[in-house]
Formats: sequence, C-alpha cells, structure tokens
Amino acid sequence: MTTAAATAAVGSRAALPRTYLLWLAGVQAGLLGDAALYFALGWAASAHGGGAAGLVLTAVTVPRTALVLLGGAVADRFGARRVMLVGDTVMLAATAALALVAAERGTPLWLLVAAAAVIGTVDAFHLPASGSMPRRLVPADRLPRALALRQAGGQG
Repeated sequence: MTTAAATAAVGSRAALPRTYLLWLAGVQAGLLGDAALYFALGWAASAHGGGAAGLVLTAVTVPRTALVLLGGAVADRFGARRVMLVGDTVMLAATAALALVAAERGTPLWLLVAAAAVIGTVDAFHLPASGSMPRRLVPADRLPRALALRQAGGQG
C-alpha cells in the first residue's frame, strides 16, 4: 500500500467534523418536523374530503418540483448558507402563522392550501442548498462517510 493510499484509508476512518455533525442533527430534526407538518396538513385537509386532501398535498409537491432548479441556481448565486437561513426563517414564520390562524379560525381549506404552497416553495429553495452542505463542511476524504450518515438518518 502506498503512503498516499494508507493516509487516505486512515483519514476515511477519522471522525467527522463537529460542525457537520451539529448541522446534520439540525437537518434531521427539521426533516422530522417537516414530515409531521406534511402529515398534519393532509390529515386536516381530509376533514374537507379526499379531493381536498389531494389538493393540499399537491400544493406542496407542485411548487417544490417546479422551482427546485431555480432554487439550486439561487443557492449557487447567493450562497447555500444564506438560502437555508432564509428558508428556515420563512418556515418558522409560516408554521407559527398557520398555528395562530388555525387556533383562531380552525382549518379552512384555503389556509391549508396556502400553507402547503409556502412549504413547497421554501423546500424548492432549501433542498438544493442543503444538499450542497456536506461537501462544504467535510474534507474530501471523509465525504463518503458523511453522505452515508446523512442518507441513513434520512431513511431512519
């Protein structure tokens, strides 16, 4: 084994950077929260009928799908970290507004569709920015481990 190969093999077993692990914990917590929010939106919409539930879930998926390439371009232009921070801020504000309005007025269909559209739009910008972060936070020799850990966490 050459010295470079031996160094690479040892380096791949080195611990992942603390900043990456903290970021990954935050991302996984956010994904759990997103999953709970999507489920809650669909559940609340089902009270209006199956078509309404489909409409609400579609209102998440369509903007996410239609805008994801634009989201990647914006993250490249303005910086992934900035795009993620703005996205997280918008999601917090939207979730708080949804909770306040739902507590006051219940869950009318227009509210659920509007919230779903905001969530899908934010996801379209947040997902590409988030996808680029492991490469920014982890040295190249540890990137496969970092990506495997992220994928395993997402599947879990």
